[in-house]
Parts: sequence; structure tokens; C-alpha cells
Amino acid sequence: MSKKILVRCPNWLGDIIMAIPAIRALKQIFPEYEIWGYARKEYVNILKRVDVINDLVAFQKKSVFYEIKTYVPIIKKLQFEKAFILPNSWISALIPFLAKVPERYGYNIRGRRLFFTEAIPLSKKIKEMHQVYYYLGILTGLFNGNFDEKPYLKVTEKEVAYFKEKNNISDVNLCCFVPGAAYGPAKCWFADRYIQLGKILIQKGFHIVLVGSKDDRERCELIEKAINTQVTNLAGKTSIDELPVVMKSCKFTISNDSGPMHVSAAVGTPVIGIFGSTNPKTTYPFGYKDYILHREIECSYCLKRQCIRKFDKMKCMELITVEDVLNKLEEKGLI
Repeated sequence: MSKKILVRCPNWLGDIIMAIPAIRALKQIFPEYEIWGYARKEYVNILKRVDVINDLVAFQKKSVFYEIKTYVPIIKKLQFEKAFILPNSWISALIPFLAKVPERYGYNIRGRRLFFTEAIPLSKKIKEMHQVYYYLGILTGLFNGNFDEKPYLKVTEKEVAYFKEKNNISDVNLCCFVPGAAYGPAKCWFADRYIQLGKILIQKGFHIVLVGSKDDRERCELIEKAINTQVTNLAGKTSIDELPVVMKSCKFTISNDSGPMHVSAAVGTPVIGIFGSTNPKTTYPFGYKDYILHREIECSYCLKRQCIRKFDKMKCMELITVEDVLNKLEEKGLI
């Protein structure tokens, strides 16, 4: 029987992407082991694009009782020798403990020490670093080595060709817009600015691809109708696991701080990340730090879903103009 490592993956798309270097580092440290992910069902196909993952246990996020009853026996049966817990939650540490995985590792926070055979101290320095280093810190706290820090998702040329043919956009330059954000409107650049930017890019020979969830459909339809030509609206029409192919097909992405922003970076498509309420220092699209747009104001990094300013609502976004985005695109040689 092969030796296996269980990796409890993060619960959100952007965090999963930022955890990829830690997952790949495990294979470097333990080349003789199979690497298995334990992840939410909706992210399984994204994780299949990580080259070192051998297999996955997909779970549905319901109640704590449901997760214990359903998935502890599955993990126990698979006989993992080690478990590395990337999220900070109590339940993520409890599951491999109850499944009696012999070696269990994770950060020593929230009273979880008793669930680990070795708990890694969480320093203030790591908390202030990019999330890529936060997840890698679980391993660097235990092992020496030079680890690849770049998140990477594999996409084939065949997949890109099929996507373009399917959407009848084979002979044009594509760029991707991500005008929504699951966290809330405080992370969203204004729709009218996406519209203005889209019209300018079309004049420069680009075709706009809009992506988003079902919740973003209304916003994307507004942008689609206003731009009116050379735009393909995929909001609510594509699954999460199709995002890497969509973004690999594009020359660049313009995105609010969101999961798809990190997907774009992971497939090697340059991304202009527009930041409002969140901190770009810890969540910028890795590899594209100097591509971000952010304006420091007195209430920066509020991390609120809704803007709480009484006056100058959404000032942090108001200060980021269409011209700023165009200048950044020109500076990076993308237009």
C-alpha cells in the first residue's frame, strides 16, 4: 500500500490558489508519498489542475456533525500517515484527529494544539506576509528547503482552442473582466468604469469576456448591454473549474480582489487587481504585485463588505480611474 499525506485545503477559491505552493512543497519534502487533498466539492476540479495532487476527498460543507459522521470514516479507511491542516478552523483540525491520522500538523491557534502531534507557532511576521507565505509557513516551520512560491494551475492548449471555438472568438484578442466579488460591494470597482474601459479596449481591438457567479449575473448583464458589441458574458454560465481555461485564453484580466483574480495569476495571465476595502499586501495576485491598483486613504483595510463612510462613499474605489487602469496596461506592455 502506498504512503499517503492528507492536505486539508482552504475553504475559498482565492485561498486554495494561494495554498498551492504549500501543497507542491509537500511533494518536494516527501517525494515517496501520494498527496491527497481534502476540499469542498466545488473546488475539486480546480485542485485536479495541481500537478502534485494524486487524488482528492471531496466534502460538502454542512454541519459539523454531518462532516464528522460522513467523512471521518472515509479518512480513517484511507489510512493516511500524515495530515497537514492549512485552514485556521477548529473543525479542520478535529477531523484528522478523530480519524486517527498518526501525524498531524497545523498552526497553534484557537486552542487547536491538542489536535496536532506537532503544532507550529504562528508569528506576527507571518500574519503580516502574503497568504502564500502564510500557508508555506506551516512547512517552513518544520522543514528546511527552497520551495517554489508561485501558484500554478495547468491548462492545455487544446482546452484553450476548444473554449475559443465553442464561443466563436478564435480570431480576436481576448481580455477578461471580473466585475463582481463574493465578499461584497466594498470590493467592487464601479460598473460604469468597467463599461468605459471596455469600450476603449474594444476600440483597441480587444474582445471582452465577462466572468462571475450567478450572483454577478445582473451586474455583468448591465455591463454587457452598455458595451453592446465584442463582449461575451459568461457570468453564471461557467463553473468554477472552467475559470482557468477562460483566463488562460485571455491576454490579461481586469479584476476586483476575488478568487478569479488569483486563478488568472496561477495560469500565467497578467492581472490588474483593483483593491478597495482589502489589503493588497497580503492578497495581491502572486507574481503580479506591481500590477495592482490601490489608493491609500484614512480608512484603508477596513475589510468591510459594505462601505461604512458617511460621506465620500467608496472613496477608495472612486480614486481609481479608468485612466489609471489604461496607464497600468500600457506600462506593462499589454495594450
